[in-house]
Amino acid sequence: MLDLRQYTCLGAALRDALDRFSSEVCLIEAERDREKVRLTYSDFKEIALPLARAMEDADFDPGDRAAIIMTNQSKWLISAYAIFYCGGVLVPLDYKLTAAEHLQLLAHSKAKVLIVEYHLWRAITQSPDFQKIATKIVLVTEAPLGVELAGAFRWEDFKRKGAPDFVMRQKDDVACIIYSSGTGGRPKGCVLTHENYLEQCIALTTWYPFWPGVRYLSILPTNHAIDFMVGFIGPFVCGACVVHLRTLRPEFVREAFAKYQITYVSLVPLVLAAGLSVLGAQFGNNASAGLLYPTAFRAKGVGWALGVGRFGAIAGQLAGGVLLAMHLPVRSLFLMASLPMVVGTVAAALLIPICYARLGTLTLDDAPLVARAGQPRGVFADPARLRAPMP
Repeated sequence: MLDLRQYTCLGAALRDALDRFSSEVCLIEAERDREKVRLTYSDFKEIALPLARAMEDADFDPGDRAAIIMTNQSKWLISAYAIFYCGGVLVPLDYKLTAAEHLQLLAHSKAKVLIVEYHLWRAITQSPDFQKIATKIVLVTEAPLGVELAGAFRWEDFKRKGAPDFVMRQKDDVACIIYSSGTGGRPKGCVLTHENYLEQCIALTTWYPFWPGVRYLSILPTNHAIDFMVGFIGPFVCGACVVHLRTLRPEFVREAFAKYQITYVSLVPLVLAAGLSVLGAQFGNNASAGLLYPTAFRAKGVGWALGVGRFGAIAGQLAGGVLLAMHLPVRSLFLMASLPMVVGTVAAALLIPICYARLGTLTLDDAPLVARAGQPRGVFADPARLRAPMP
């Protein structure tokens, strides 16, 4: 790990980390079960510096502000490093906000540069307030070739040859302007200096050390204060690796832990509650179905139960796309997302009387196929109940 007490800004620390850990893998990006990107620190540097040079050539000066609106991905971190390299101020914005809210925060932060995903930029350009945007340079990631971008540039093409000029910042200079998500009202901005982040990183790595070979799974949005530190600054100054998943469906998150040998992950209570409600209910229902259906058609019954669940998985993707297209407030999206959890909780609760009626007990250990004393118990003590239809 670098000795952060020797540095005055994040850009200098990250620059030295890229040189010191040049051969180590720093980023892995996966799309469902397919790995899209794997970068070493040397690869990361080769992509970021031409971007920094292009930003400098476009009159992005030290102290200017650059906003990022993107989901978790390698381009987010590359863009952030280029901003720090030029001595700029990073303004990470929540990609889940509406286009109108994005425009309000861009105006409030006075961002000179905007780096944004293509689908989010399309939503912004369709907003009635788009004509008021004052951002001078817009870089759009993953935009199709030849598509009209309303004066913006493709991120992939915005690069210049030649070494950019590194700008050293001081500890009390502003590093980031962080805005709240707006769930408690209008988003509020918090100004953080380079010293704030350097001291936070020292404290973090004291309790949770990183080193080359450690892999951190980035689930929280990178614009979130926690993931920005634990999923970017902390791992990079220690030579560790950050893993990004472009989809956070539970089955792919679960597979990523084993596939990429994840060491750390940061979560908030809502994510834990979602995992308990969704995955816990899914596994519990699978086991319950195997116990409740009579032997004669148990396999068919369990298969139908799992098949019906797939309809929900398909409908959920479609419903999510419709809700995002409606540009609803974040609070409304969370409330709607909680409805399936409520339905699952109620359905699981209804299994309790059914289990008791079928098994004669609520404890599975009290109803084994053959009791420890050699005598069947519960539902297995009465063959007639085994053949009885479900209540």
